Amino acid sequence: MVDLILKPSSRSDERVRLVHYLAVPPRRLARGREHEQIWLALWASASKVADENPLKGWLAQAALHYYRTRGSVSLALRQAFEYLNRQALTFNQAQKTSSPFLGAAIVLRGKQAYLALSGPVHAYLFAGQEMRDALLPEQAGRGLGIGQTWGMRFYLWAAQPGAGGWLTLMPLSSEGQGLFKGVNLEAAEGVWVEVKAGSGQIRLAESQPVLSDMSLETSPPAPVREAEPGPAPSFQPGEARLLGGDIVGSSRPATRTSPAVSRAAPTPSMAGRHETTTATLPPRAQTTSATHSKVGSPAGWGHALAGVLWKLWQGWKRVAVPLKRGIDNVFSRVLPTESTPFRISPGTLAFLAVAIPLMVVTIAVIVYWQQGRMEQHRLYLQQAQQVVSQALGQSDPALKRVNLEAALTWVDKAEQYGQTTDSKSLRMTIYQNLDALAGIQRLVFQALLPGGIGGNFQIGKIVATQSEDLYVLDRNQGSILRLVATESGYALDSQFTCRPGQIGSLIVGPFVDMMALPVSNLHGAQVMAIDANGNLVYCGFKGGEPVLDAVALQPPDQGWGVVKSITVRQGNLVVMDAMQNGLYEYRGSQWDFVDRPKPLFGSQVIPLSNAKSLVAFQEDIFILYDDGHVSRCSGVSSVECQDPFPFRLSQDGQVQEVPRLDVTFSDWVLTPPPDPAIYLLESSGQSVYYVSLMLSVQQQFRPSLVDGERLPQQAATAFTVTPGRNIVMAFGNMLYSARLP
Repeated sequence: MVDLILKPSSRSDERVRLVHYLAVPPRRLARGREHEQIWLALWASASKVADENPLKGWLAQAALHYYRTRGSVSLALRQAFEYLNRQALTFNQAQKTSSPFLGAAIVLRGKQAYLALSGPVHAYLFAGQEMRDALLPEQAGRGLGIGQTWGMRFYLWAAQPGAGGWLTLMPLSSEGQGLFKGVNLEAAEGVWVEVKAGSGQIRLAESQPVLSDMSLETSPPAPVREAEPGPAPSFQPGEARLLGGDIVGSSRPATRTSPAVSRAAPTPSMAGRHETTTATLPPRAQTTSATHSKVGSPAGWGHALAGVLWKLWQGWKRVAVPLKRGIDNVFSRVLPTESTPFRISPGTLAFLAVAIPLMVVTIAVIVYWQQGRMEQHRLYLQQAQQVVSQALGQSDPALKRVNLEAALTWVDKAEQYGQTTDSKSLRMTIYQNLDALAGIQRLVFQALLPGGIGGNFQIGKIVATQSEDLYVLDRNQGSILRLVATESGYALDSQFTCRPGQIGSLIVGPFVDMMALPVSNLHGAQVMAIDANGNLVYCGFKGGEPVLDAVALQPPDQGWGVVKSITVRQGNLVVMDAMQNGLYEYRGSQWDFVDRPKPLFGSQVIPLSNAKSLVAFQEDIFILYDDGHVSRCSGVSSVECQDPFPFRLSQDGQVQEVPRLDVTFSDWVLTPPPDPAIYLLESSGQSVYYVSLMLSVQQQFRPSLVDGERLPQQAATAFTVTPGRNIVMAFGNMLYSARLP
């Protein structure tokens, strides 16, 4: 072990006041601090600090902060200097001055000595015939008490018996060379440190040591140079190794140092006798291996990876200092000034030192990931384009469809890695060709009534009159509303009334079905509705006056079960009772039906429990079922039914009959001559199938993928085809229309 003998200069300087304090370890201290001793010193402007006792109190408290901080020596020194900076800053603010306080500390821990400096304090270290100055101007900092920013650099000093050091504000003169001996420290400002063999203590000298006893001679300074490849250099006796430096707090522009605390000029006794020295940092250790493994082997990969990591670490060390300066410049512009202190803790700076490289790596990974995803997108899209080219060159419709569907699968895979203009365009090309093969035509839909009907209205049925007026049935309340066609679109008729309840002497329930009426009818109404109990209701206007009439149909012999749907065949009303499995016909005159019903089923009875709706043309009655199949019943007095009545498909140049399509239908409309046809709504796909009266599928209408408004992402609830050849489709209380070709 060694002892450090300290001898502060007794030289009086009216400009600079040196205050130092040798701490005695307190009884209560942090673990690991038991065998350590600390000495601290402050240089201050003598004109600003008249009494040194407050400064001694600062140093004593700073020593307590050191001893009560767990962790490394450097961490404890930070806490001590942080306390000194706060005290100095408070002092300067109270005195309305900006004079810096320069600090130094020495910690002795067994055989190791640590040196900490804040501000432009020279630390000349002597060993044998060599002398080095630990001060690096670019790392010196401004000292303490200037602002929330303060700097500290600390060294591990390989102090061996016979070595020495000199802490001073005064640089050695560049004039003269040779021996540095015979100088009395009474004539030099600063603190002399002498290293002797001992028990690991720091002591104040009882008498003045003389440099001539050391017989030291300065040697030319070793230049700062990059280490050449080879083994790590040894730690030479007397060498001070820079362990690190801190810039703590928010950075601010440098404050000009007061002349009172600037470096003292060389004294006459020292001028011309000393050579200016520069700090020599120890060369960096190189982690090289005497034997290099081959790159292809696992060991070679390990060495290669270690080399990459080492280069990254060295690169980061080179970037760290300017990066820290940049962060300081940012903080100096956005954080409070000296009048409003704000401090960033060492832990925050440590976090930034870790977070910033992590952010850079994260961004690099994201960029790489995105580039990889785009490459996958490109490869899948290229495959899709090749399959599309093959499909368009096919003459066989079946093979063309198979290739187009395969190309669509490749586009789906490509768009899992992002959607681009090219993928959208290719998808549209595939859809157009598939539409052409399947007989699909796209329609441009527009909102018919912007904002919808409102409320909880749920459109379940739509009928249109010759004037293009629309009547919509609410499935929730069983009432009917009227939409009047205008030049600018449609408007809700608030004067129209057609709802269940007491009408005349009848109590009418919610409507289950309705039909549009021709102009020539006995009641002068525009729409006719029926409830589940067989009550007919006529609604509309006659001569400007509202019409609301109710008539009870004569029930069949077994009474009514549940009326499900109605239609008109050659002027007669046809009623379907799904519960009683009955199909009845009422003879009519001008849409007035007063006769008793005639059952239409004879010897052949087909089930109606799953039937949904009726339409009729001439003698034929068509029945739609929940599963999507259709029955056709024909006859006058009684009917014969074909159940199911097959659909006829023309696909890939061949015609085939199928009992039902691979979809289900929720609603349908039969358009009158001159072009009688049936339109069926496939609600989930928002599609309308156009078929002949022989159920030969002619075409399919779907919403445009590009033009018009996007339809709601839900199943359609109702539709109709108007006399003006417009398709009107409902989604809850919203209505959209499109022009048929």
